[in-house]
Amino acid sequence: MKLAVVREIAYSDGVDSEVAAAFAASLDVLRGLGAIVEEVSLPYAKWAVPLQMLTTDADVASWFLANFLRDRYMRFDTGTRTRLAASALIPASVYHRAMRARTVVRAQVLDAMRKYDALLTPTNVTPPRLIAHAAEVLGSSDDVIPKLIRRRIAHYPFSLSNVPAMSVPNGFSEDGLPLALQIASRPFGESTVFRVGHAYEQATPWHTRHPDLDKTLSSRI
Repeated sequence: MKLAVVREIAYSDGVDSEVAAAFAASLDVLRGLGAIVEEVSLPYAKWAVPLQMLTTDADVASWFLANFLRDRYMRFDTGTRTRLAASALIPASVYHRAMRARTVVRAQVLDAMRKYDALLTPTNVTPPRLIAHAAEVLGSSDDVIPKLIRRRIAHYPFSLSNVPAMSVPNGFSEDGLPLALQIASRPFGESTVFRVGHAYEQATPWHTRHPDLDKTLSSRI
């Protein structure tokens, strides 16, 4: 099979060294199984994050505004109600432009899918964090990429493009928390995703191991 690493996701500055090492080892396994592994560039990939958040949040807000947001505002947590209220104010012209931009990002992803059987990225570019440490507080526009985009950069290009993607275990961090490999393929290419994921799991032990949560949490809290 011909597989491709998404350069802007797998090799960006924000990828943690432990994630990068586990991902590189995964590629070696797939090559050992006979796959051809190359690189592909998706320069528009990062824009999938704000585009999907803008359009999806507006869709969700339109439903909640009519059904719950007006008379149950205080029953939502602060982050959710603030996000929904802001999204309810997005002008139709901005929403329409974002929907058009989504097609540009999707076209780039689908073009790569025509050249390769599947695309590969880390499932997340950083190891798992405690919820308290993962809170997103944007103090300025400089925070957008490291806090807003980086957390979602591996997922949104594929969900926005409506293509199947799957995550399989590919190692553990030094803190004992699981890391993972993401496999994505063309529309209705679930069988390819399963085939690559199954082959990788049969050649590695990671899916049989589980983190010691008591030990991990006690060392981090």
